[in-house]
Amino acid sequence: MSSRTEAVSAFTSEDVYRAQQAVYRTGSGQDAREVLRAAVTRLNPGDLLEVGCGEGELAQAAMAHGHRVVAVDGSERMVELARARGVDAQVSLLPTLPYPSDSFDLAVAAWVLHYMTDEQVKLSLRELARVVRPGGNLILATNSDRHMAELWARLPSARYRLTFPAERASELLSSVGAHAQITEVEGTVVFRDDAQARQFLRNQVRPASAVDRMTPIEGSLTVTRRAAVIVAEFPR
Repeated sequence: MSSRTEAVSAFTSEDVYRAQQAVYRTGSGQDAREVLRAAVTRLNPGDLLEVGCGEGELAQAAMAHGHRVVAVDGSERMVELARARGVDAQVSLLPTLPYPSDSFDLAVAAWVLHYMTDEQVKLSLRELARVVRPGGNLILATNSDRHMAELWARLPSARYRLTFPAERASELLSSVGAHAQITEVEGTVVFRDDAQARQFLRNQVRPASAVDRMTPIEGSLTVTRRAAVIVAEFPR
């Protein structure tokens, strides 16, 4: 988004993380996070790795379902919060994972890959394929290139370009031998005012000063959120 989307240091703070998450609780339509949770708990319990676990909400739900969960995150603070929920978590980042090959029945990475460069996405998919057992699954969540198009149209100096968009998920997963089933999830998000929209963007765009050139919002702004939950299966 380039100024392109990056995994920025702001997301190591739970206050900013929760503020970003709160935006998605506004508006209407199906919640992609609930679709993701359903996909994880629909599978038979097994050894599960979550990459980019955040505060551990999904890992905790997976454990309640019977999955044996380990999790990683790039933020020490997020790992601390996940551990407080009883999650076996440690600090680690793709594209390198500290686990032997064929360690897991299922790996989950939700809204993680699209923060990476093209090369990092390729390496990360190979690494996820390495740690998942033959016949296992990889569950991913990402956004569409058209996600919040109404908001990004107000910021002509930044282009919303994802390295792992929903539109390319099947193609990229096929490169590691996985067959993907994609569930598209759409709804709306309501930014209550100009200030909230600008703060949301500042946490994603680099340099953050690019947001100063955004066309002002008068009143509230309703935008369309477009995400996808991908369940991929590796051959036996």
